[in-house]
Amino acid sequence: HCRQHGMSLSEIRALLAFSDNPNSSCDWINELIKQHIEDVEKQIEDLIHLKNHLENLYHKCDGGKKDGCGILKSLIEGEMCMYCQKDKLNIA
Repeated sequence: HCRQHGMSLSEIRALLAFSDNPNSSCDWINELIKQHIEDVEKQIEDLIHLKNHLENLYHKCDGGKKDGCGILKSLIEGEMCMYCQKDKLNIA
């Protein structure tokens, strides 16, 4: 179950060691889970960013253009993603 929740082997070892000898506070387990929640929130944010960027690229292609693909043109020219710029400027 721990691996399914994204825990590392060292974290699992620490949890197992604690479960064998639970004499101290388990506050560190809450902190461990809190950190994993923050990591998942960052991954979700990154995936939403990627989705927005891909959708922006997708709309650059109107199919069958004889003068080249808008998606490839954007990628080759290194056109900045409006979502990437927003992140760099820290605009909400």
